[in-house]
Amino acid sequence: MDLPALVIPRDLESLGYSRPEARTRLGQLTRIAPGSYARTEGLDPEQVHLLRTDAVLKRVTNVVASHASAALLWGLPLMDGHLHLVHVSRTTGRAGRPKSGTGYRMHSRAVPDERTMLAGRFPASDPLLTVLDCARLLDPDWGVVIADAALHADLITPGGLAEAAEHLPRQPGVGRGRRLPLVTSALSESPGESLLRLRLRRMGLDVREQVQIGAARVDFLVAGGVVVEFDGRAKYVLTGDPEHAHWAEKIRNDGLVERGHEVLHIIWADLWDEAALQRRVEAAIRRWRRRHGHAG
Repeated sequence: MDLPALVIPRDLESLGYSRPEARTRLGQLTRIAPGSYARTEGLDPEQVHLLRTDAVLKRVTNVVASHASAALLWGLPLMDGHLHLVHVSRTTGRAGRPKSGTGYRMHSRAVPDERTMLAGRFPASDPLLTVLDCARLLDPDWGVVIADAALHADLITPGGLAEAAEHLPRQPGVGRGRRLPLVTSALSESPGESLLRLRLRRMGLDVREQVQIGAARVDFLVAGGVVVEFDGRAKYVLTGDPEHAHWAEKIRNDGLVERGHEVLHIIWADLWDEAALQRRVEAAIRRWRRRHGHAG
């Protein structure tokens, strides 16, 4: 990802700017971290976080990006709330107490040399360690989102995840990390699908993913006959023709209904009220059962 260069005040003076000129130049920029400035107009929160990560890694020695910051560097999905602090970990074998500086959090457990890689031009914990660290310390569901994305992108493998999780040392959140292989899926194609799968399984449903039904591949099939689809806006925006996309979706839905399925569409807003979501899913199951003469 191309980012504007960081501006360091002392560098301006070395380039021949007078102190008043340097102050004027810096006044046109955003302070990214102590002693680091950049132009941030038009940047999204992820790009700003990358700038801050760059600034911290230049200023703090013997550390690598880790946890949520490393996840972003590996292209894994995060929410804006995960981007408030840059996360780094020591590279030495000596662990220390966690420390926080302005805009960053240093974690106490060191990252061994063999678990350090370059993510682009940034040193970071490798994808497997990053996934497990996020699972331990982030919201449990979002830890699964990150692991699903890493599996889907072939950054990690199910076997590698299972082995690493089994041998996690005692540390905060170790239980979440060890359970992670039991709840992840490489079939998930988006954060919304991952979250929806977790919610459906919490309802005690038998959930099948990415099922081929005729010409259509559906996100989930539950209770034997109810198709549950996650609809993110991007699937329509990316076509460049939302009207055509909606028409194609109607034809697809009609085909599923004609094959005897009930079809339920879920959007992002539906994911945050699990009780309401469960009522909708259970109502769809009842409709499908009535249509097919099933009791209950």
